[in-house]
Amino acid sequence: MANEIGSTEVSAVQGSLVSQLVQQALREKAVAFSTITDYGMHEGLTSLKVPRVNNFTAAAKSENTELSNQEMTVSADTISFNKHYGVRATIEDSARLSAGIDVAAEVIKGQADELARQIDADIIFQIKSVSSAAPDHLLDYTDSSGDALAIADIANARKLLRTQNVPMDDGKLFMLISPDSEADLLNISNFVKANEYGDSSALKNGFIGKILGFNVVVSSQLDAQDACFYHSSHVGFSFAAPPRMEQDRRAESLGDQYVTSALYGTSVLDSGKRGVLFNGSGS
Repeated sequence: MANEIGSTEVSAVQGSLVSQLVQQALREKAVAFSTITDYGMHEGLTSLKVPRVNNFTAAAKSENTELSNQEMTVSADTISFNKHYGVRATIEDSARLSAGIDVAAEVIKGQADELARQIDADIIFQIKSVSSAAPDHLLDYTDSSGDALAIADIANARKLLRTQNVPMDDGKLFMLISPDSEADLLNISNFVKANEYGDSSALKNGFIGKILGFNVVVSSQLDAQDACFYHSSHVGFSFAAPPRMEQDRRAESLGDQYVTSALYGTSVLDSGKRGVLFNGSGS
């Protein structure tokens, strides 16, 4: 009888499927998640250290003099696993039996989608956490009265990121905007729609096109007046454990309770120097 499938095996498979559902929801539903750096899964830790190395400076060599040695300084940003969210739902027996569909499967899928939405909201908060002094990357629009996104704002964001030695040619520059700013962007002649250069990912995960080297994505979770410009290394994310689903019989409700949860962390990196935010006020 050693080959029987028991509750331990079923539980393991069930947990793996829920983890896959959450990951799939992140790929399909989340917008910001796909634009930042995912550092994977790190079980057994309370935080994750992301190392950062300083830049060297070239020095001129004079005759009969030695170059001065430069030190390499390694610092680290910390991603704390302090985000713990869950979604709970109870399915009464009468509803399950009369529904004509697999209610439990639909509930678990809906819970995974909601966790993905929450993860995206937490990531967007970090994307907006830009440096506000030395350098000041928290800005007002050129059109300060109407808060309309203009090509001058996009060029300014690109200049500020280049000044901070952010990689400009690796395809990982992103522009995250609200539906309101999308309307402004569509009126800018430099904007190239995704479907116009044959990209099959057009309109997937909020991606709508490119402008001045930025991959443009749209999220309804962004405030109407916000426009974010950043490199994917601006924000880091990591799961502390695989997303999990727990099921419990609720006798008092004559039903089954399902809870899907995730423990993770996300943080802005490099003191917010790799991102620029226009928010309509500059403060």
